[in-house]
Amino acid sequence: MAALQDGFSQMMRDKYPRKGFDFSLATANMQAFQATLLEMAQANLQLTFEFGQRLGTIRLPIEFFAVIAEFTNRRMDTFQKYSNEMTAAYPFRAIDASRELTALAGG
Repeated sequence: MAALQDGFSQMMRDKYPRKGFDFSLATANMQAFQATLLEMAQANLQLTFEFGQRLGTIRLPIEFFAVIAEFTNRRMDTFQKYSNEMTAAYPFRAIDASRELTALAGG
């Protein structure tokens, strides 16, 4: 796989000398992105299990609303945390895909 990536990277550098593409950096970024997605999934699963356990311990109907409110807040906090991390680490909005594609095509 590494030889294939190096060969393709060299071909891109030869064809577009000013617009070389570093596959080692892209691979590292993809692995970091996948690790972050896995961490998010694990946090979501943990929160889901905790929610189920808490629902199982409810004794009064009024506790149901308190548990729902607590876990809704926790889920929003978790979503905000990972959303901020992903935006800071992987600024996808900053990439203009149409410009990048035309640059690679030589246009």
